[in-house]
Formats: sequence, C-alpha cells, structure tokens
Amino acid sequence: MVGRRRGQRGSAAMLLVLWAFVAVFYFLFAPQIAASIRAFDAVAATEDAYLDKVARRLENYYRRNAAAIDSATAYPVVPESLCAQLGVEVKPTLRLAVSDRLTGSQVLFHRFVVWLKRAEPDPSTFAVSTGTFTPGPGVAYRVVDGEAIEGALLEKTLERMKGFAAQLEGRFRAKFESDPLRSLSVNYFRALGPACGVGLDDIPCIDSYTDATTAADFGTLLSIDPTTLTSAWGRHFTISNLQDSSTASPPYTMAIRAALPWGGSLLVNAVQPLN
Repeated sequence: MVGRRRGQRGSAAMLLVLWAFVAVFYFLFAPQIAASIRAFDAVAATEDAYLDKVARRLENYYRRNAAAIDSATAYPVVPESLCAQLGVEVKPTLRLAVSDRLTGSQVLFHRFVVWLKRAEPDPSTFAVSTGTFTPGPGVAYRVVDGEAIEGALLEKTLERMKGFAAQLEGRFRAKFESDPLRSLSVNYFRALGPACGVGLDDIPCIDSYTDATTAADFGTLLSIDPTTLTSAWGRHFTISNLQDSSTASPPYTMAIRAALPWGGSLLVNAVQPLN
C-alpha cells in the first residue's frame, strides 16, 4: 500500500512538473508564435494585394491593347517595361510569362501569368505553347486569360454591327413606305439605276469593301456619328452593297464587315424588311 501511494504521489508530481513546463512555455513563447503567425499573414496579405493590383492593371492593359497583343502568334514582354506601363513596382521575386497565341471556342488569345517565386531555382513552370502554369509549393500567382477579354470584345463588336445593320434596315423601310409604288423589287441599300446616280438621300454604289466612315455620308443618311462605326478593337467597319450582298432579287442585303485582330473578319448583313 505504501509503495502504491508513493507511486501515485510520484505520478502527480510529474504531472505538476509537466503542466508547469507547459505553462512556462506558453507564457514565454506563445506571444512570439502568435506574432510570427500575424507577420506571416501580413506578408501573405501584402503579396495578395500586390498580385491583385498587377493582375487588375494587366487585364485593363490587355483590353486596351487586345488588337496588337493578339495580332501575332507570340507576344514577347519585358517585365520591367510592362510593369512601368502598368504603373506597378517590380518586386525582385516577381515573375511574368505570356503564352503563345491560343485557340478558344470563338477567339484567339494569349494567357498571362504573374507570380512571386519562393525558391531559387524557381520550381514553378509555365508551358508557353499551351499556357499551362504549374506553381511551386506555396507560390502565389494570378492568371489573366485573354479568352474572356477577347470574347467580350467580340460580342461588343457584333452588337455594334447589328445596331448599324438595324439602322440601315430602318432606313430601307422608311424609303419603301415613302414610295407610292411600294415595290419590293427596289433595292434601297444601293443607288438606283445602272449608272448608280447618287441623290442626296441615296447610299452610293459601294462595289468593294470600303471604310464605313468615308463610303457614304451616314451622318446625314442615318443621323449617326460616323466615328461610332468601329469595332471594339478600334478599327473602322468596312461595307459593301455588292460584295457579300444580295442585289439580284429580294430580300436585298448589304454587307458590314469587321476585321479580327488574329486575321479574318466578322460579317453581318443588313436585310431588306419584308413585313
């Protein structure tokens, strides 16, 4: 019995010593650990804010320069020069890469990646040909993907083209309804007669694609600002009422074209209203 009691007292003493050690450790080191955690969180927050700023400005830069960026297969960049244009500080650990031109569902685009390296050598990898980024352990990064940007510019351009077509169609209807004969065989998208004689209220014969801001006086014909006849990439529409247009029989059409940065073009036709 005495031996057992001594053993119990010994165990209790060991527990007291252990708890005392834990208490001392906690009071001595817990504040330092907490401070280290707060410092780490502060650094992470600072890095996140920095990368957010770079990515946000890079996205705006891409949107402003999309025509130039995606006109070529490769878009080489110098990080220092690009950061100067973005108005952001170049941190020593900042890395920036851009892919070759990639093919999306509707557009061609580039993909930018910015990250802060954690080690030397940097284990992060970026495949230029595919735009695939594999970050190293603990690496903070941001991706600026041109597909969404170009997709939005494409939709905006189509919207403008369709708006222009609707105005041409509205003019066609107004001309038709003001004609006592109201003949469906008259093409109001184009000056009448084989000689293409142009009256004050006529669209001239535009046999080949021509800059829409100079091909006709749309400021007078449609009461619009000719400078609005541009794509979201800042290029003027070209128009023709012969090429890519139906001129032989109703419904007559008139072609509106917008050049794409990566080549080719969008085509929208103004169509004769038949009802």
